[in-house]
Amino acid sequence: NNNPLKKGGEDIGFRCDSIIFKNRQQYSPAENTIFDIITGVISTNPDDNAYKIYIKDIVKHIGYNDEKYIYRILKKDFDKLKKKPLLIDIPGKADDAEPMEISWWLLCDYNSAEDCKKKGKPDNAHIVIIPTPFFKLLTLSSTIMHGAHYSIEISSSIIGKYARNLYYILESRKKYRDCGLRQNIFKQVLQKYEEIIGVSDENNKQ
Repeated sequence: NNNPLKKGGEDIGFRCDSIIFKNRQQYSPAENTIFDIITGVISTNPDDNAYKIYIKDIVKHIGYNDEKYIYRILKKDFDKLKKKPLLIDIPGKADDAEPMEISWWLLCDYNSAEDCKKKGKPDNAHIVIIPTPFFKLLTLSSTIMHGAHYSIEISSSIIGKYARNLYYILESRKKYRDCGLRQNIFKQVLQKYEEIIGVSDENNKQ
């Protein structure tokens, strides 16, 4: 098996650091929820080349009592997410250099409940995705690259944009060891967190 499975099933998401740090600001909480669902399925099924994700099967992984929530955000935010490429830092470039934009899908489509109802299968709303090889490599790197493993149920219940960003960062710090080998203890100056989470100067003033 050239792609060892991450720990957990489709309800556990994984993002390597390069996906967390450069892409946290451009996604809304709803778009992040959709992205979490997609990465959770891909990283659980490494040998597949194409993925068909039925919405009725993932509702149980979402941290909302309202089962229609995921249908609403897919209808509203799926096309927005599709238009946003991955942002990756280019090694060796200056700190203020623009990140490289990389497409993360070759095919990505959402068949809504309304579309499926016309075909006589209203409960078959689904996402179809064929990821690019590079995006799939990043998504399957949970045993190789440092990143965050997290519960999609918990992440999807965090509505605030900055709170969601902070959650991904803190999850990536699990099993962290400092120079004194103290596990799960680390220090970070507040200004650095403002930069990491994506809080703007205007928000700081407020």
